[in-house]
Amino acid sequence: MNSNRIVAIRIRSLRTTEGEARPSEACVLNLDSQSERFDLCDQQAEVDFLLGIMPRAWRKVEAGENIILSTFAPHHLKWVGLEPDKVEVARVEGRILREEPQKKGTPSLWFVLDQISVGQIGLKPGDRVAMMYGGAGELFARDMVEYWNGELAIWRITPHKFKALREAADQSKDNDVELLATTLRDHPEFFHLMRPIDGATATLSVVFDSRQEAMKQRIRAGNRLAGRARNALLRERRAGHPVDTLEVAVEKVRASDALYRNLLAEEARAEKDLAELLDKIEIWKVVSPVKGLGVSIGSRIIAAVGDIRRFMVEPNKAELAPLKAELDRLMQAADYQTTKGLMNQSVLASAKNGFERTVLARGFCLENDMTSEAELLQQALEIMKQIRRLECRANGESMFVAYCGLHVLPDGRFPRRRSGETSNWNPVVRQAFFLLTEQFNRRPDTEWGKKLLANKAGLRARHPDIVIENNKKRYTPGHILKMARWRTATQFARWFYREWVKLERAN
Repeated sequence: MNSNRIVAIRIRSLRTTEGEARPSEACVLNLDSQSERFDLCDQQAEVDFLLGIMPRAWRKVEAGENIILSTFAPHHLKWVGLEPDKVEVARVEGRILREEPQKKGTPSLWFVLDQISVGQIGLKPGDRVAMMYGGAGELFARDMVEYWNGELAIWRITPHKFKALREAADQSKDNDVELLATTLRDHPEFFHLMRPIDGATATLSVVFDSRQEAMKQRIRAGNRLAGRARNALLRERRAGHPVDTLEVAVEKVRASDALYRNLLAEEARAEKDLAELLDKIEIWKVVSPVKGLGVSIGSRIIAAVGDIRRFMVEPNKAELAPLKAELDRLMQAADYQTTKGLMNQSVLASAKNGFERTVLARGFCLENDMTSEAELLQQALEIMKQIRRLECRANGESMFVAYCGLHVLPDGRFPRRRSGETSNWNPVVRQAFFLLTEQFNRRPDTEWGKKLLANKAGLRARHPDIVIENNKKRYTPGHILKMARWRTATQFARWFYREWVKLERAN
């Protein structure tokens, strides 16, 4: 049954580090624009709302009332403890009792049914769900995609766009869930529909987190075993017994420890799952041929970004239309189609895009004394650059680079964690790009390895001498290498963004 409701969901931490309650929130907007707001106080409430079985209210169970327990979920029944001497009285009154046997020699515990749930609320087939990108909501959105399997539509909005809407409406964060619902109703163009591929990316994020946790646990266990092996080796040595080298002793202890082996196996399973998931994601098929970009680093970047549409900024149509009209006029005036027919087709086919084909056509015109045509094509190339700036780069690319922590601050400094300054980038994806440049540095003969070397040479030419500023040496070989790595990381991030956007627009 199609409900045609709008359900806004705001997933929060449930409880702060200080112990203050911060429940998740849901708002159901019906066809008559009447809304109901609900607090999801714990994870069980979130799951119940997702399943559509969250209790709407509770009522007391009267004495002698016939309740069929099997029709209720176990956590939708509230029981209270009962003193042993009151059990018989409750039984005579017709109360519903529950006995929990204890250890031998210990009397059983008794409980009486006190309250049952009344009515159910939550998601239904046909609902339109409004959420924000990022945070704990990613896992909730992934679970909705998997459980409902296309029976409802999940629409998400970027946090920066929603923040602008909140400020324009002059509302506080306390009203975010209602604002989400009304915004989807009035301005659906601000949202992106979550597709099956986005569910796969969200699953990738969950599996990546599991893999990271398994790796950290394995490292902790390995370090603990290494300390144990070192102490045992020293004791054996003092006792006069022959001993292995420390490395061999540590490996023996780790190989014989069941917990360490289990953690290794868990990490290996997560890595296998990551590889299988990546094969289902189209952008991975595009970027995986890059030498040095493996499953570990690739999954970090894609899982952290999730949906590239959250960064995409559509060009201003009012600015784009006259540029495209002028480009068409110039190409017709230059008789571009005729020029292409005269050219070597194999050379023309080597061009990767329309811009490169136009460059080749202009060169052909210059070689064959077609001066006016070459001049018109040169003007067309300038127009193409302006269009590309509007379509591909603009704010979307800049926002993506800033999200990766590879931007430059307004005062010209490179962003890093500093006291009193907000670090508003994603540390996981920033680390991934820096680790990737280490792979480029180890592969100087590859495409991106050569770009790293070129950046390094350019920076050394710009800063030929070591300078001492504030008692610190700058532009040493190590400093130049690090600068070149960050510059290469920024270049790769821009390329990565353009390829992903190109794929998104093609689909």
